[in-house]
Amino acid sequence: DTLWKYRDYVIKAFNTNKPINRFLLEQLAGDQLVNYKPGTSPTPGQVEPLIATGFLRTTADITDNQTIYQVDKYFDAMEKSMETSLSAITGLSIGCARCHDHKFDPILQKDCYRLQAFFTGIVWRDDLKLATPEQKKQHEEQMKQWETAAAEPLSKLDAILKPKAEKSRKGTFKVFPESVQALYLKPENKKTPLEKQVSYFVQRRLEEKADAVKPDKFKPEEKALYDAVMKELAAYNAIKPEPLPTAFVITDIGREVPPTSYKTRRASADDVKPGFLSILDPGDAKITPPANVNSSGRRTALANWIASPDNALSTRVIVNRVWQYHFGRGLTATTSDFGKLGEKPSHPELLDWLTSEFVKNGWSLKKLHRLIMNSATYQQTARQQPGEIALKRDPENRWLWRMNPRRLEADQARDALLSISAELNDKSGGPGEDPNRLRRTIYSKKLRNSQEEFLHSFDAPNGYQSVAKRDETTTALQSLLMINGDWPLQRARAMASRLLNDKEAKPAEVVRKAYELVYSRPPAARELAAAGSFLSQQEALLKKEQPEVPVLTNPLVDAKSYFGSHPMSGLKAVAFKPGTAFEKMRVKLGEIEGETFTVEALVYLDSLYSNASVRTIASRWNGDERGKGWSLGITSTASRFKPNNLIMQLCGDDFQNSQQYEAVASGIRIALKTPYYVAAVVSNKPLEDQQFGGTVTFYALNLNDPKAEWQTVTQRHSLIGGYVNAEHGLIIGGRERDTKSLWDGAISRVVVTNAALPQNQLSFGTVQPAPRCLFDAQAETLANTSEPRYVWETSAKKDTGKKLSAKHEALADLCHALINSNEFLYLH
Repeated sequence: DTLWKYRDYVIKAFNTNKPINRFLLEQLAGDQLVNYKPGTSPTPGQVEPLIATGFLRTTADITDNQTIYQVDKYFDAMEKSMETSLSAITGLSIGCARCHDHKFDPILQKDCYRLQAFFTGIVWRDDLKLATPEQKKQHEEQMKQWETAAAEPLSKLDAILKPKAEKSRKGTFKVFPESVQALYLKPENKKTPLEKQVSYFVQRRLEEKADAVKPDKFKPEEKALYDAVMKELAAYNAIKPEPLPTAFVITDIGREVPPTSYKTRRASADDVKPGFLSILDPGDAKITPPANVNSSGRRTALANWIASPDNALSTRVIVNRVWQYHFGRGLTATTSDFGKLGEKPSHPELLDWLTSEFVKNGWSLKKLHRLIMNSATYQQTARQQPGEIALKRDPENRWLWRMNPRRLEADQARDALLSISAELNDKSGGPGEDPNRLRRTIYSKKLRNSQEEFLHSFDAPNGYQSVAKRDETTTALQSLLMINGDWPLQRARAMASRLLNDKEAKPAEVVRKAYELVYSRPPAARELAAAGSFLSQQEALLKKEQPEVPVLTNPLVDAKSYFGSHPMSGLKAVAFKPGTAFEKMRVKLGEIEGETFTVEALVYLDSLYSNASVRTIASRWNGDERGKGWSLGITSTASRFKPNNLIMQLCGDDFQNSQQYEAVASGIRIALKTPYYVAAVVSNKPLEDQQFGGTVTFYALNLNDPKAEWQTVTQRHSLIGGYVNAEHGLIIGGRERDTKSLWDGAISRVVVTNAALPQNQLSFGTVQPAPRCLFDAQAETLANTSEPRYVWETSAKKDTGKKLSAKHEALADLCHALINSNEFLYLH
């Protein structure tokens, strides 16, 4: 995951006001611009332009596909790079010219391939170390020290992994056709440029497969040996240097590039030379390869043409996009299509003038923003009512007789909610994080096939392709999400906590502060009176309806009160009680379980939810079905699996590597107010009659009945893995950041083992835990809050750690009402 470096590059470029012509040059040809020589360490001045070429990596990357040896597949990838660049920068849609002359715009079929020829020499690089020669030398020295000190365990590790890696390489190599195998084995100096590219992709595929050897696929004796060696090797971690940083970048295969050819019923060519649109320049582009650098220089020629002040397309497209950002609609409404099918500018003279000012001011975006925002047009109100002439001649406000009301985009709305609740983590840069981490949205990880619910509902782009203008829909789902969704409710509660931090503030002052935070204005007199009345009535109602909050000062209790005198239970148990400071516990593990693991627990359940929520015993998940993780628990009253069902919830990858949620129900009923031993053995190894997927084997034993027999059942699931998510902590008694999955009762012991344990090796009843046990906690350990590995957590209770008071809940309801208004979601 290194594409975030390109994201940081873009943000830095905008913040530092990098001239846009330089910005375009770096993105299209940064490696050639700084004369980077592939195979060498970049200098400090070369690193940023190299990262900038990640722009050409934002298209679909099919180079890990074993059909890349097919020339048409390779040229598909080249074409996507070309289309992405020209559509975003020059506002030209030329994809249809691949098969025929453009029906509407003066773009010849040959032009499509002339433009594609600028990109045919590129290779996708993931292995480039973004370190200076000095940093690289220092890293090599530190690696030598580590390898020397850890020589013995490294030798053992090589003996285990190298044969398997070599077997994987050979198996992968055999998948390629014999012609590709022969091509790959040719001497490097006898390969054509295209053969070098194909060889590079084959080599990359082989390395990926060799590096993907998974220890959890080992035989038990091999896995035990591997674990022992890794434990031995861990003793030297302190002197092992961190890997050098890498990034997704583009370089050329060499000074000579593969030919670009095309063939139709009317014409054909074996080697189309790079060139621009024939209507503008029918001749071949002038290419000057960089001196002493193994690069073609083709992309530099294209970049210089695009970033030229005389280019009437790229300069106007940039200015038009900035205008669209401020007004919601560009002077040309079709911002990525300046062709014949696109709309003509509403104010062509204004677009021309702004473009000339933009170029005159050094291609500075900040000066362009200032110029637009200081205009009388931008400073108009959106509250102006249309007159008779406006309604007749321009009801759509295309001529801008007032400001268009504009709703916050999904990213802005999410960040605004986090800002007013004082939860926004404003840390800049670095790898993307789970959206639950509450960082700015631009730093949240975005999975193309499983968007975060809030962003998806408010029309955030799907991430599959460039979007010229975001959709802006108004749907019932948006209202339902804001009113009933957990995430907005949590923000309202956090905002209420922020307002209540000032203990001396009077109710009127709290209301006034709430309005200022949400609307950036004080409340009107009637709003102040209505809000004060609402708070008083709501607080009185909540005090009347809220049940007594359990008061607990110590969660550690005598195990006999729950588990009797059963020898499994031990002397103490931990009482987990929703609404108290002892709701759930986070366990900080140094190592996480693999995709085959066992969870065991001694449990006592007091009550079920009245809805379909799950009483959770242990989890590594946040309850989001679009995320990844696992959770072991017991179903409640309205569950489709019926209540009291021991269940494992899995979110991971199916055989197509698509995100899937699957609830695996055991059919074993866990009675209330009864002590039980329960276990779940999760495996991603399919049964003999399964093609894909794995199993969950459940165990249960009623500890209240001396004559009770073991209950065991094995159920199938369809996931191949991906349900162990290191981003989520191991939670006992609930799920991460989830307020509706809490355990109500006692837990005496929890064990997590990095193996599929058979019944005769289950940890309970044995003196010592299994050899590959990752975590084994008795009640006394769980209750020991001084132990840094075990941390009690509560759900959205920032003030006291107890159930929200009626005053706090009433204020949260008011905050929730304020953020559900149009005034919060609209800019003007």
